[in-house]
Amino acid sequence: MKIMEFENTQGITLQYPVANLMERIISFALDFIILGIILSILSFLFGWLGGTVLSIVILAPVFIFYALAFELLNDGRSPGKMIMGLKVMRVDGRSVTPYDYLMRWMFRWIDIYMSFGSLASITVGATPRGQRVGDMLADTSVIRVRSMRVSIDRLMSLSKLSNYKPQFPQVVDLEEKQIVLIKESLDRFKKYRNAGHSDLLEELANRVAVALNVEKTDHPNQFLRTVIKDYVYLTR
Repeated sequence: MKIMEFENTQGITLQYPVANLMERIISFALDFIILGIILSILSFLFGWLGGTVLSIVILAPVFIFYALAFELLNDGRSPGKMIMGLKVMRVDGRSVTPYDYLMRWMFRWIDIYMSFGSLASITVGATPRGQRVGDMLADTSVIRVRSMRVSIDRLMSLSKLSNYKPQFPQVVDLEEKQIVLIKESLDRFKKYRNAGHSDLLEELANRVAVALNVEKTDHPNQFLRTVIKDYVYLTR
């Protein structure tokens, strides 16, 4: 699995799995099917109204700008990418600009259509960040944002909590995805013990303290671990 790693402006190391070639092919195929359905509906509507020329004027821009419009307006995600849990992202972690989307869209015609997908397949498979030519020129790649998250039941052994007394019963008001995020933040701090992750953990602890309506803690690591234990004990 190819991994894209960079540090954000706060010095926090972020890692994202890069979409592999098969995921991108399936994403493209899904978009092609969805685009075909859209074009068929529009063609039927304008054909029924007797506007053949008008239908061509409408259908051509839809076909040409489908990918660009969705990526621009939907945070780098076309419908096919959304289904596959993928999105376009800059390799340096900065926000993707309209120019970046335009660059990768322009070379889409060379990478995919004019070469029947062969150029894109070769470059995506051969480059460390899974980039086609358009991606390399735009400094972008396609990452996987839908990843398998560990079940809350596996965060810790329930048998170890048989005699446990929860300190914050109000944790039951939190959502399971929030608890998983807390656990992932603790694991990341354990792996990358730098100032950026320390500040992030402290900020997270402060936000959780506000959500639980408890006093601000001076020991964010211990506090967040207690929150996880309380949640597991009270909800399982």
